[in-house]
Amino acid sequence: MELIQDSKVEAILGPESSSQAYFIVQLGDKAEVPIISFAPKISTLSYLKSSYFFRVAQNRSSQVYAISDILKAFGLREIIAIYEDNEFAKWIVANLIDALQDIKGRVRRNIIDTTTSTNELGMMSEGYVWILTDATANMLNTFNISTLSSMQGVLGVKTYIPKAETLNNFTSQWRRKFRQDNSSIHDPQVNVYGLWVYIFVHMLWTLP
Repeated sequence: MELIQDSKVEAILGPESSSQAYFIVQLGDKAEVPIISFAPKISTLSYLKSSYFFRVAQNRSSQVYAISDILKAFGLREIIAIYEDNEFAKWIVANLIDALQDIKGRVRRNIIDTTTSTNELGMMSEGYVWILTDATANMLNTFNISTLSSMQGVLGVKTYIPKAETLNNFTSQWRRKFRQDNSSIHDPQVNVYGLWVYIFVHMLWTLP
C-alpha cells in the first residue's frame, strides 16, 4: 500500500489469474487506484463489487467448442483432462463437458500434479492426441527449443490476432529492443498478453 501511494501509482495492470484478482482488487479499493485485470471471465469474479476493478479479458470458454471440433475431426470420444487444481481450470473442464454433448464425448477427470511425468503415465505413446488450451498455447513462444521439440504433433487453440500495420510496427520495434537487451534469444515473439499490456498502457498514457 505504501509503495502504491509513495510512487503515485495511477493504475495497476493485472492480475492474470482469478486467485490474484481477489487480493489485488482490495488494494485498488483502499488506494483508490483502478485495476485493469486480464483474469479469465469466470462466474465468481463477476461478484467482485468494486468501482476500481475493470476486467478486459476475452471469454475463454469459447475455446472448448474449438477443442470439441478437433476431437470430432479425429473421431475421438474420450478425454483425459489434465489440469491444475484451481478454479479456472475446473470451470474450463465443466464447459468442455457441456460442449462434448454434441459429439457424444465424455471427460474422464484427472487432477494430476504438474511434476508428474506423462511418460510415466504412458500418455506419450501411440493412441494419444494432446490438445492445449489457450493458457498454454498463448505462451509457447516462451518455451525453450528442447521443450518445443518434445511437443511435435501437439495441437492447441490460441487467441487469434488479426494483422494490422500498427501491430507490425509495434512488434518490429519491440523485437529490436528485446534483442538489444537479450542477445541470447534469436527470435523473440510478443504473445497476446504482451499486446494487451501495450494497448492499455498506451491508452492510459493518452488519457488527459
